[in-house]
Amino acid sequence: MLNGVVGWISASPVSGFDIGTADVASARGAWHPCAFNGLDLWKRAKSEATQKLVRERDEATALRREEAQDREHLLGIIETLQAENAALKTKGVTADQNGERLQNRLVKFENQPERFRAEEFWDRVMHEVQDIIPDGSAMTPAEILPEIRTWTVRGAVLHKESLTLGVLKKKTNLRVTHGRYFALPQECRYSRKAG
Repeated sequence: MLNGVVGWISASPVSGFDIGTADVASARGAWHPCAFNGLDLWKRAKSEATQKLVRERDEATALRREEAQDREHLLGIIETLQAENAALKTKGVTADQNGERLQNRLVKFENQPERFRAEEFWDRVMHEVQDIIPDGSAMTPAEILPEIRTWTVRGAVLHKESLTLGVLKKKTNLRVTHGRYFALPQECRYSRKAG
């Protein structure tokens, strides 16, 4: 007995155990205000706790659902960004290749006037060499080189090749290959081409 309240447990085949209270004074016919407050308080607390638990469970379920949706959305964004990144890398590689190709073409076109000037210069040198070789005779590069004018030798340096025996022989052989200025050399001696 607690505060005049007696608790008892009666077995019920339907609900299991039922907790009830009775006031000893009510058994004698007097009503007491605390007689059923313990049971009501317990039921109310249990109901509130159950409602709170259901609310928290529903909120947790809703939060998990929202997080799953957010995760799926973010994974979709990541996949899209990875695909875009791969496409940009491919475009970057293509752009680099195109840039290199265009740079090479630009260098080629920029160097073309210089190359034409160099070819024109070496043609003038070969024409001078042709004039040095007397008609009907032949000369070696070692015999030709001292006869070339000094400003022609200095001009060769400006065209990035010093006029040496090896360069003179190479340039003369190139003209022989193209059939210009000189006949085929015999015993490393060059002669003027007829005509």
